Amino acid sequence: MKAPEKLDGKRFGSMVAVDPCGSDNGVVFMCLCDCGEHFKKKATQIRRDKTLGRNQSCGCTAEWREVKKYNERTCSGCKERLPVSEFNKCPNTSYGLQVYCRSCNKSWREKNSEYLVQLKKDYYSKNKEEMDRKSRKYAKENKERSAGYSLAWRERNPEKRRESANAYVKRNPVKSAAAAARYRSIKAKAVPLWSEKNKVLQFYKTASLLNCWDGPRAVVDHIVPLISDIVCGLHCEQNMQILWNADNIRKGNRWWPDMPEAAQ
Repeated sequence: MKAPEKLDGKRFGSMVAVDPCGSDNGVVFMCLCDCGEHFKKKATQIRRDKTLGRNQSCGCTAEWREVKKYNERTCSGCKERLPVSEFNKCPNTSYGLQVYCRSCNKSWREKNSEYLVQLKKDYYSKNKEEMDRKSRKYAKENKERSAGYSLAWRERNPEKRRESANAYVKRNPVKSAAAAARYRSIKAKAVPLWSEKNKVLQFYKTASLLNCWDGPRAVVDHIVPLISDIVCGLHCEQNMQILWNADNIRKGNRWWPDMPEAAQ
């Protein structure tokens, strides 16, 4: 009778039978798959699958081995084999990566931009309350990051920002008028008797002069804010400074020199 073939260290398809590791109605081998996974398999099964011409592995696919071993994947769009860094992550797939590369995704989005915009609008209209609630919660928990996003959008879209502000005033004339009146009232009450109007006016003239050139917009800022939950600054030359609009938005009314620790 012919002795059974020795399997130690031999390759079978996409795996290597490393060495025997136990017995379960026959010898059991510890095997190493090309994807890097270790697993156990009976010697009788290894020989049978070899006889039947089956590609043996831990159960992974050729594409999975491509991702795990070579850190590459074939794009379903352009059919090119690319590094996994060229694919966006997608937890819903078995490989954790999208099937299309970033270049193909970008091309598709550009061709279907109108469809995607309408899709977002439809989703927002159906889930407005829930999305607004999540947005407010995120903004509250991530104030600095949210302020950064808003600032970046304003700098990229100055025209849209003005249109949006004008549209809000038209939609909410009563609220806008009340807010403007409240600010004027607070500003008037914050003007001390000893404030020199000419010096205050000089700040606004300087900011206007700086805005004659292209570039960041200069604004007059109150060092200690006029409107805050815990403080009310004065509208006078000692409490004024000129900032670029981006820095002013980032500062908001959340910080000023010598602010108490409880407010930080």
